[in-house]
Amino acid sequence: MKTLLQGRVKESEIKHINIGESVVIKPNVQDPDLGLDMGGWQGRITGMDLYHTSVCVHWDSLTLHKMPETLIKEREAKGLGWDEMELDFAEVERTEARDTPRDVAETKTRLERQRELMAIERGELTPSLRKKVERVAEMSALMLRETRSWGIWLLGLGAVHLVASGFLSAPWGILLLTVGLASFYFRGASMFIVYGVTLAWAAINNLLARESGWAIFALFQFFLAFQVFRQFFHFRQAEREYATLRVQEALPSPLIPERAVRAFPWAGCVLGALSLAGLVTSIVMVIVLVAFAQVTELPGFVGLIEGLAVDLGVLGLAVGLASVLSGYPYKVLAWLGIVASALVLLIEIAMSLPVLSEPTSTTVVF
Repeated sequence: MKTLLQGRVKESEIKHINIGESVVIKPNVQDPDLGLDMGGWQGRITGMDLYHTSVCVHWDSLTLHKMPETLIKEREAKGLGWDEMELDFAEVERTEARDTPRDVAETKTRLERQRELMAIERGELTPSLRKKVERVAEMSALMLRETRSWGIWLLGLGAVHLVASGFLSAPWGILLLTVGLASFYFRGASMFIVYGVTLAWAAINNLLARESGWAIFALFQFFLAFQVFRQFFHFRQAEREYATLRVQEALPSPLIPERAVRAFPWAGCVLGALSLAGLVTSIVMVIVLVAFAQVTELPGFVGLIEGLAVDLGVLGLAVGLASVLSGYPYKVLAWLGIVASALVLLIEIAMSLPVLSEPTSTTVVF
């Protein structure tokens, strides 16, 4: 069995060549499979097999640049890396380095990218490209499972809020039902921004309740929101890789979020405008009822309108932010939705501060 030793070994056994040092292939040394002349190729020693008196040479950036495509395909077909090769000690000798390990890494990444694009244009799947497609497919399947779980969970919680509307917030239940249903239609990474913003607003609401038990739960919700935002960036990267590969037939389900791309910027703007209009309407109603009608107790529908306006603001902020972070077109629309929604939420927070209000009687569970 071959044994690769990493590190410095006895110079008498390896003919004065140490791991990490640069070597050059001697003249007239040929590739055993293709018969290519490799004389003058250079690289660094990355491993040694003392029993077979051989070394593993990782090619430098200049050698990688001039490496023939036939050799790359031959080694990939055998499941071997084309950026390195095992050679006998007698076939190499020490030399001065022509580049740095960083140059090698950058060159390999650039060449792999070029080969992937060429393979895509030819309708081929190279082994490295196939691995990337498989990884993207795994992320796709995971994302679809996650959005489905979120959808089921949110629908259940929304129903609970509606049933227990005396203790829990009914408008919040409507928001959860809306996001839950959207999870089965917009099945992309952008939905995780919606989940994260919704979670964060639930945490803020529970903090404003000014009860120690709900405050602790709010901190846990903030932590969950942070984790969900991290998931978004992982899934969004998978979406970008999928869009670059453009090999939809190789994946079990598409990752390109066409529905969200078309709908989210407009939805964010519309939701933000409706939210702002709803909040202004509720404030005007309060002024009219108190100042002119001299009502001592506000009707329940006023609070319902305010709650729905705030929930529309949460959705507007979430959808607008998802559009911006996902790089969707119509950024102006998305930003208008973000600004209008954020203004509504800030007003709501200000009105809920201890100096302006009493603790709320309803809480939100997420």
